[in-house]
Amino acid sequence: MCAGILRDWLIRGETANDVDTLVDDVQKKKEKIKTVLESHGLKCVEEKAKGAAHTLCFKFQEHKLEMDLVDPKTQPKTPPGVDCDVGNFAFDKGGLKMKVDNSKLVSLSKAIKHCQSKKFVFYRQLPSASEERRLTKYMRDRGWTCKSPIPDEIVQKLQLPSELLKPKAKYTKPWWTY
Repeated sequence: MCAGILRDWLIRGETANDVDTLVDDVQKKKEKIKTVLESHGLKCVEEKAKGAAHTLCFKFQEHKLEMDLVDPKTQPKTPPGVDCDVGNFAFDKGGLKMKVDNSKLVSLSKAIKHCQSKKFVFYRQLPSASEERRLTKYMRDRGWTCKSPIPDEIVQKLQLPSELLKPKAKYTKPWWTY
């Protein structure tokens, strides 16, 4: 598991939208996942493409669960490999860790602290339509505080809430070059 479910459910105790799962063979793993979950009462009611992911939609009683399966080997590598510190969580047999383990990025303990207080460090270079959507989602849609400097023209263009802009000098780095 990685990213959103860990940020929202595990660390913040909130409802997560979906389960993001990195797999090495999407077609093979999706059949195995469907079989295992259906044996526990979760029925796959839909399969669809969602961006780079193959999404399985399950229903259990009155609840819906989406599982996004992505093969990281098929995805373009955009440095540093994640969009922000609170999107850099992964969980495997060894427990909670960083999805991209790079000592130049924000540490796991600091990212957890940011997540608990609804703050984040944005790693991507602006302007870019996909990066602007990500920034808007965190700030306008979710009300998270950005600890990275955001250019004034981007703030105005995206109508980002100024009270959620709290840049810190230590987060003024070219993260996208790491």
